[in-house]
Amino acid sequence: MSTVRHSSEELFDQLVQALIDEGMTAEEFDIDSMPFAQMERFGHGLGRQLAQRIQAALASRQGERMADVFDCPQCGRSCRAQSGGRRMKTLDGDVEFPEPKCFCKKCRKAFFPSA
Repeated sequence: MSTVRHSSEELFDQLVQALIDEGMTAEEFDIDSMPFAQMERFGHGLGRQLAQRIQAALASRQGERMADVFDCPQCGRSCRAQSGGRRMKTLDGDVEFPEPKCFCKKCRKAFFPSA
């Protein structure tokens, strides 16, 4: 686990340097006269974007691993799931989460199994 942590820290350091370089090149800020409040807004904005993308990637991976068939909660019959999505509002912005949708022909009811 410590190897993963060390590797992610190195990746974060590389990402931070690349984002600062990009901000300076694009003239988003002047590093020589940049007040701390602007540094804070810049870092926080990028942090939220990163968090949102991580959440979206995790949700996508979880969706890829979901079962294709779920049992009807009423009668227990196996029902094929259709893939769907639900847009969730997070602290960092909207993220699309996978949500399986099923229809039981026997009960003639739709249900949404827990992911």
